Amino acid sequence: MDGVDRKTLQDMGGWKTAAMIDNYVHLPVNHLVAASEKLAARLH
Repeated sequence: MDGVDRKTLQDMGGWKTAAMIDNYVHLPVNHLVAASEKLAARLH
């Protein structure tokens, strides 16, 4: 994802196998970032 090597993604995700990367890295996160920002704005 964005130039980060697979081993680093595996380590950061806490996944025991590299196969788990494929289960998660394809998920888009833009909508999660936008939702988090909206919620954070309401909490402040």
